Amino acid sequence: MSVKTIFITGASGALGSSIVPLLLDLQPSRIYILLRAKSPQQLKERLNELLAYWDLKAENSSIISVQGDITEEGFGINSGLLEEIIQSTTHIIHSAATVKMNMTEQEAQQSSVRSTENMLKIASSGLQKGVLQKIEYVSTVGIAGKMRGSVPETPITTPREFHNTYESSKTKAEELVLQKINAGWPITIHRPSMVVGDSKTGKTIHFQIFYYFTDFLTGKHTGGFFPIIENVKLDTIPSDYVARIIVWSMQESSAIGKIFHSTSGPKEAIVVHELAKKVQIFYKDKKYGLPAPKPVSVKVFKLALYMFKLFAGPKKKKRLETIAMFLEFLDDSQVFENTKTRDVLDKAGIALPPVNSYLENVLDFYHANKHVR
Repeated sequence: MSVKTIFITGASGALGSSIVPLLLDLQPSRIYILLRAKSPQQLKERLNELLAYWDLKAENSSIISVQGDITEEGFGINSGLLEEIIQSTTHIIHSAATVKMNMTEQEAQQSSVRSTENMLKIASSGLQKGVLQKIEYVSTVGIAGKMRGSVPETPITTPREFHNTYESSKTKAEELVLQKINAGWPITIHRPSMVVGDSKTGKTIHFQIFYYFTDFLTGKHTGGFFPIIENVKLDTIPSDYVARIIVWSMQESSAIGKIFHSTSGPKEAIVVHELAKKVQIFYKDKKYGLPAPKPVSVKVFKLALYMFKLFAGPKKKKRLETIAMFLEFLDDSQVFENTKTRDVLDKAGIALPPVNSYLENVLDFYHANKHVR
């Protein structure tokens, strides 16, 4: 597929910020990136911040910033500019979403469902004009909710409960996209697991869930106590790996209609107890003062957590509540299948980085830029 003009949402996010540099290698005529801004001046400032993050010079860049909002009709883009985008865009990447576990139902619906509806309307116009060739839609393995066991690389129709509004709203959004795929639209769905920094440098534009989880595993906020969670795995994936899949998929007509699991999968995902050991060793080597580790059963840990919350201040209490949320996730014992995805990507020469090859890089970047909070 000939990539000429790309329109991407979520370029300032943990995943989108890894995608854009790879898009430049395709030498498109332009890359439109949607950014939320209150004024043209703020838009310019946000773009310059991103260009600095990407080590790009503004005067040499084919990147065009677009002021808008994913929750608004037409993404809130000026009508003239929106028409220009529709008339020229050959590829859309929709990676924007608010990854927060405590959103209200309305906030989650706006972020996931409403934004997807708006994207599909824009895409419909592009398809009708015969310009748009392909759409990459970023979903999440979180649509499995509280489903236990193996999560397949297929549409999930099994009735299930969800941990939060983020998961339930992303599920509804993916269902909208699947309807369009069934109607013949050229879309590929990407379901990443827990996205971390670049596999080689550890670099990330935002610290998300994984980093808060490693904070928890240090025992810093719980007096050294942490639960022994046997045989439960945490599926993490580096942002550059997911980005490579998406950019490759853009150019492949064979990817149309597929659901790709950008995951480490059952074989490569790390056991939580082993991750805890590695995190604690990492910070010990950095000579970062942590309480002595006190591994206890999950039952005892929950009791300790309850006691800590009784005497905690507001800020500390919020962190402890976040830990309780993590424990709920780990109760599900999920694994995310990636056999079909790996079969395709192996042929494309996109290798899956082993967790041990990037874990220290990711922790190094976090330690250097934010430390244990």
